[in-house]
Amino acid sequence: MKYARSVLITLLTKGLAIPVGILASIITARYLGPSGRGVLVLLAVIQGLAIQFGSFGFNASITYFISRDPSSTDRVVSNTIVLAATGGTALCAILYFAAVVAPKALLGTVDASYLHIALLGLPFVLGTQLLQNMFIGRQMTYDFNLLDLLGRFLQLIGFIILLVILGLGTREAVWCITIAAIVTGFVTLMRVSRVTRIRFQFDRSLFRSMMQYGMRTYVASLLMFLVM
Repeated sequence: MKYARSVLITLLTKGLAIPVGILASIITARYLGPSGRGVLVLLAVIQGLAIQFGSFGFNASITYFISRDPSSTDRVVSNTIVLAATGGTALCAILYFAAVVAPKALLGTVDASYLHIALLGLPFVLGTQLLQNMFIGRQMTYDFNLLDLLGRFLQLIGFIILLVILGLGTREAVWCITIAAIVTGFVTLMRVSRVTRIRFQFDRSLFRSMMQYGMRTYVASLLMFLVM
C-alpha cells in the first residue's frame, strides 16, 4: 500500500511538473524572445553539466548508505552539506575562471554577468539535488517530490511577476532562477532538519567509502555521456 501511494505521488508530481515547465517556457519565449530564452537555456546546460561532473556519484552513495543504515543519516547528511558547500564553491571558481580565460568557448556572445548571477545559486542546486537522495533513502516520497516541484513553481511565479506583470527582461529572469534555487536549498535544509540533526562535521572514513561506491556509477554515467 505504501509503495502504491509513493508511485501515485510521484506520478502526480511529474504530471504536474510538465504543464508548469511548459508554461514557464512559453512565458520566457514570449517575453524574452529567442535571445533571452537562449541565455536561460545556455546557463541551464552549463549548470547541469557542472553538477553532473561535480557530484562524483554521491547521488547514488547517499541513497545507498542511508537505506542500508538509517542510523548513519546524520553523518551522511553532514558530509553531503560539506561536499555541496566546498564542491559547489569549487565549481563556481572553475566556471568563473573558464569565463575569464575562454569566454567565447564557454558563453559565445552571451554576457558573462549572466553567468556570474547563475553561479550564486549553483552550490544550492548541488546541495538540493544531493540532499534529495536522503529522502529516497528514507522512503520519504512526499518530501522528495515536494522539493522537486517547489523550485519549478517558484520560477514560474517569478516569471509571471517579473516578465508578464512588470515587463522586465533577461537579467531579472536569471535572478529569478537563482533566487528560486537559493530558496529551495534553504527549504530543503529545513525539511532535512526535521528528520535528522544537521552537524557541520566531516567524517573522513565515511566520505572515503561513499566516494568509492559513488565512483562506480559516476564512471558509468560519464562513459554514457561521452557516448551520447
